[in-house]
This record gives sequence, structure tokens and C-alpha cells, in this order.
Amino acid sequence: MATYPGSARAVKPAAAATLTGMTTLAEWLAANGAHHDVVTWARPYGDDWAKAWAECPRGDWLLGLAARRGVERARLVRAACACARLALDHVADDEARPLAAIEAAERWADGEDDPESRRVAARDADAAIDGAPDPAVAAAATAALAALGSIERPGEAASAAAAVAQASVLDAGECAMMSALAYAQSTCADRVRERIELDAIVP
Repeated sequence: MATYPGSARAVKPAAAATLTGMTTLAEWLAANGAHHDVVTWARPYGDDWAKAWAECPRGDWLLGLAARRGVERARLVRAACACARLALDHVADDEARPLAAIEAAERWADGEDDPESRRVAARDADAAIDGAPDPAVAAAATAALAALGSIERPGEAASAAAAVAQASVLDAGECAMMSALAYAQSTCADRVRERIELDAIVP
């Protein structure tokens, strides 16, 4: 099965990490296996988790933090799906497999799970990645597959948002890449904040 690079990176559950002796968000992130760039971004915020959550410019960072904090899985999956839906703009109307994967994840989050449908949706999304006509479509399908995978592997949620950003860059002209990246990252961040409230994050 195809996966987004880095999607298998371990995410420690919040219960495995203690705040004892840690006074800042950056320290907590470092102790819980966050990437160096996320830790570096967090340092200026000190112990102001609320401000960091409100100002974070990237959805994948927010989802990574939410997964590490042990946010309720249904909320995490809904947020990942909301990000993945943004990537559907890069998929042709006659390619229904990425949307089907997102909808299967959303049904699970709504308590209407069908394990066999999820299995089929994951298989089909994986096939859509392998048979994609261009890298942007492959990245969009990867976002959908990661959102679905976050049901069982919460660390996959961050990969969904990261793949959305990748799809946006790959589908943009050379002169528009940076603006496309910034838009995808910030829009994903907004979508995450709409679905995961601050009280689920702040220690």
C-alpha cells in the first residue's frame, strides 16, 4: 500500500509523556517525537499553548500536535478529512476513489462504520495513487488515504494535510508554488481549528 513519506513515523500517545519538568510547548513536542521544524517554530511561544494553536500556520503541525495530545479519534479523523477534501480540487470529476475514501472515514467518525467498505475504499484509494495520471492527483489521493488511515493510526492525520500541500504545489505553475503552498497550509490549519477546540489541546 502506498503511503505518504513520513506517515509511519511513530506518534507517542499523550499518556506516555509527562509535563513534569517541562514548561514550554517546544519541550513537550521534542519529548514526544515532533520534527525539528515544529519544535523550532514552537519555541517563541514558550508555555502559551493557546496562542500557538491559534497562530499555527500549518494544518499538518496542528494535526500532529492533536494526535500526540490524544485528541478524541473521531474529532481527529474529521479534521483530517476536512483537510483532505481540499485536495479534491486537483482530482478529475470522473475519479471518485479519493472522495470515497474520505467519505468512508467520515462515516466512521459519525458512528456509521462499515469495516468492509473502509477496506475497499482504502484499497481503491491506494490504486488511485498507483495509477494517477500526474503527481498532483497522486498526492490528492494520498491525502484521502491518510485521512482514512488516521482511524487506526492517528499519526496519519498529519500526513493528510501534508499531502494536500504537496498536491497544491505540484498543480501550481512555477511562479505560483509558494502562494499555493501557503494557501493550502493555512486553509488546512483553519479547518483543523474549526473541528478541534483548544480545550482538547491545552494541558
